[in-house]
Amino acid sequence: MTSTRPRRLVAALAVAAIVVVAIVEWVLFLLRPEGGPFAVLQIIAPHLALASLVAVPFALVVRTRGSALAIGALILVVGLRFGGEWISLPAPPPPADSIPLAVATWNLEIESRPGADTAAMLRERPADIIAVQELQPDAAAAIEADRVLTARYPYRALVPRDDVGGMGILSRLPILESTFQLDPILQQATIDLGGGRHLAVVNAHPFHAEIESLGRTRLPVGFDPARRNDDLAAVRGRIDGLIGQGLPVAMLGDLNTAASEPAFDRFTAGLRDVHREVGFGPGWTWRPIRFEFLGIGLIAIDHIVVSPDVVPLSIAGECPSVGDHCLIEATVAVPGRPAADD
Repeated sequence: MTSTRPRRLVAALAVAAIVVVAIVEWVLFLLRPEGGPFAVLQIIAPHLALASLVAVPFALVVRTRGSALAIGALILVVGLRFGGEWISLPAPPPPADSIPLAVATWNLEIESRPGADTAAMLRERPADIIAVQELQPDAAAAIEADRVLTARYPYRALVPRDDVGGMGILSRLPILESTFQLDPILQQATIDLGGGRHLAVVNAHPFHAEIESLGRTRLPVGFDPARRNDDLAAVRGRIDGLIGQGLPVAMLGDLNTAASEPAFDRFTAGLRDVHREVGFGPGWTWRPIRFEFLGIGLIAIDHIVVSPDVVPLSIAGECPSVGDHCLIEATVAVPGRPAADD
């Protein structure tokens, strides 16, 4: 009997945790808060969901109607919120005339590593097109001095800065034109795929939301995404304009927006989030600096999003031991005919 009591206590605690998380997830799902303390919960909602799913086996020790309802409510809301993001069906084959491209995005994090280390990481992760954010002069100089990178990427549009606004695009294929702007931080390039076919690449880095912490604890208790959301709207407007010109588009960048936030749903509406379509797991890409030692991301804020005519095929990431962002790479298939031929 004594051995049963601890088991029942653990089960009761597990059921209580499941009930709390299920209620929180349903509130976040239905009300979709974007500011204040509940917006912080919106960002960590995937973590709460995963932790509560781990508690389900412990809750099953007590088989009551209440525990069954709590578990059912939890599984339903987790499936609605994250099922399509964490589990993807195999990608269908792209059209036979499409052009497969390997693309990548990486926020270098200013002052995190010597420029030579950045160049070495890029050498190890070859892609057809790479977009980088927070590109500083030493990293740009290291890229330009690296014979492997300059041979692999003869076309480069590098705009280094001493602050977080530096951006760069490295391409195996010709860059016909490129532009750069601040407010929002955005770089755009037109890539020549050959045969009159072009791809618009948007390298974006919206400003992060304002986060209020509790004293010296760094515990986030407030969230103001107004400026970030304005940046996202401007980037989306640019993407829509390019699509309106008949161009396929690949957005590569650090959106400073978690996939669980309503702002991300607005940004990707009508577009194709590559991770959501072909990725597995939460796809986390960023971690606070003090958690770099974990070797994994903890929040998904770096994204690859493409226009509806571009077919996602695969996506993966690698988190270096230094820096707060992971390098994300994907394979996509770009339409094989110019828009004018459609």
